Amino acid sequence: MYLLLSNVKVSAQLRLMVSSIRWQSTIFNLSSGRGKAGISVIRVSGPKATVTLQKLLKVETFGALSQSFKPRKAYYRRLYDPMTGEHLDDGVVMWFPGPKSFTGEDIVEFHVHGGSATVKAVLKAIGEADSDMRLSEAGEFTLRAFQNLKMDLSQVDGLCSLIDAETETERKIALRMMKGEIGIILRRWKSLILSVVSEVEASIDFGEDQHLSEETLLRSAIETTNTLIEEASRMLEESQLRGRLIEEGVKVAILGPPNAGKSSLLNLLCSEDLAIVSHIPGTTRDVIRGRVDFWGSKVTLLDTAGQREVTTDSLEMEGMRRGLDAARSAQLALIVLDSLQVETTTIDHCLCQAGLRISEGNLMLPITTDNQEPVSIPCKILLNKSDLLPQSDSNVNLESCVRFSCFTKDGLNEVSTWLRSQIQSLTEGPENSTTSEVLLKARHRKHVADFVTELKNFLSALMEEKIPIDIAAQHLRRSVRHLGAVTGETFTSDEVLGAIFSNFCIGK
Repeated sequence: MYLLLSNVKVSAQLRLMVSSIRWQSTIFNLSSGRGKAGISVIRVSGPKATVTLQKLLKVETFGALSQSFKPRKAYYRRLYDPMTGEHLDDGVVMWFPGPKSFTGEDIVEFHVHGGSATVKAVLKAIGEADSDMRLSEAGEFTLRAFQNLKMDLSQVDGLCSLIDAETETERKIALRMMKGEIGIILRRWKSLILSVVSEVEASIDFGEDQHLSEETLLRSAIETTNTLIEEASRMLEESQLRGRLIEEGVKVAILGPPNAGKSSLLNLLCSEDLAIVSHIPGTTRDVIRGRVDFWGSKVTLLDTAGQREVTTDSLEMEGMRRGLDAARSAQLALIVLDSLQVETTTIDHCLCQAGLRISEGNLMLPITTDNQEPVSIPCKILLNKSDLLPQSDSNVNLESCVRFSCFTKDGLNEVSTWLRSQIQSLTEGPENSTTSEVLLKARHRKHVADFVTELKNFLSALMEEKIPIDIAAQHLRRSVRHLGAVTGETFTSDEVLGAIFSNFCIGK
């Protein structure tokens, strides 16, 4: 079975197949979360939705129902078992006639008390209201919305992402996707490509009559294609970087010499005691991870073993190696130094003893194996234990570092401001970024990448292989199909649809 949208030309047989999927049965299920709740929402969708309304409200005819029951208004009503007439519950009932509903079909919602026995009784009553009633499958309400052209496939993905969103950043991006903003961009690209294809076809059929210059046509096609390659490639690049950080989280490495207060900083930022804190140097031997939500973004803090250039302890050396390896996967770093030691030496000396090098505000991690690349990470130096310093002027230049105390929390606001700025830059992009949408779904990224490949193949066929433009245009036609695969405007297999809609709960 293949699913498609109405603006795609299809054969009469396929249109008949799609119309046959205009589900004859009426589906119902609990739409709110399972378990005890103040209110539970039960949704019914399909041609017999109003039948359940009649039966559970004890209204004999639909005409009588429609006179006193207006669409899209909430009514407080008593609900009855259609088989026994038993009073089940008092609740709020709403009716959404199709096609102006979520699924495009008639929808009825019962808002009942959220006890499990009440929900079970109402579900049983709905199922017995008519022989065509059945419980919905996972994602079936949304599938019907897609089938009835209420949303495209990218919006379906957005709805799924919105339900799964764990942070504010994920919520915002998913909401834009659900509103169709990705689809708008892709349809604009599609329109530009189709205009080039139509000009090519017009040059073949009416070239002499229209006085179309082949040179002008080539120049226009190449210019449009290059523009789209640039736009799509930029979206892919930002999606690869930002999308991964949004889904997996930003990693912040905490580094510094032994007993500087790195574990205390981890516990402070996580608001819980994740790491053992001791005055004994070398207490932390392995990487300790703390996962938090900072300003709407997932963040993983990496507390690492103390770094120093000279040690004969093999266990400590292994801990230091693991700490540096963990730091390589991080996007940011907090360097913790002991203020008392800095006062008696210098910041550079303390960094050198820890084997750390900082250049222009970035931590430069050393290459320890042949297959490693140099790593540069934005960092902030924290001069911890500042509360132990005497109340006198310090000779330390604070331009690139922060006076900090895990005990008094002095300097925490300044560290938080720096972290917030860096994390938002990584997940939301720079302020002058021209790309507002992030492709969170791997499926979207794959099809947009294939779209770019076909555009590049078109240019290669024209400019390198010297293939006539009408033949090379087959790459443009294929590129459009990849855009349509994101929105569902081209044929989409059962396997893909099953993977998408199975991610929903049964009431969605």
